[in-house]
Amino acid sequence: MDLPQAIWLADLMLAHVDLLAAELTTAARGKMAVYRSMEPAVVQAIFVVFYRVLAHALAAGDVTPLQTYLGRVVGDRLRDGATLAGFMYLVTSAQTSVRTLINREYAADPVLLATLLPQLPTLFEDLRQVIRDIGAQQGQVD
Repeated sequence: MDLPQAIWLADLMLAHVDLLAAELTTAARGKMAVYRSMEPAVVQAIFVVFYRVLAHALAAGDVTPLQTYLGRVVGDRLRDGATLAGFMYLVTSAQTSVRTLINREYAADPVLLATLLPQLPTLFEDLRQVIRDIGAQQGQVD
């Protein structure tokens, strides 16, 4: 993703981090037993941090902190019994929420939408690959 668009997306996610995290919390608790076993506030806090780390990685153009964070969190959840399929579902849910947010907030700016929206699938596919790599390190494949 080009840096100006990445910074713009990072700022948008940070401005709406609680909403995005709440949506992902609902998806996670609905699909994955490991998250249903946790208090909703704990799950939401995990996803607030996820979106903040993702936003900072985008703005900095450096995915290393995101990979480190996901390595720890995804690794822990996989050891707790979560599946890669569950995480792929969460990435799709996050992608849908971010796309919906972009469309809602910037419907009046078709140039910006035309520039950014086509880049979202690549961003989230990269995120899926990071999670697949973490799973492979733990002997899981999707």
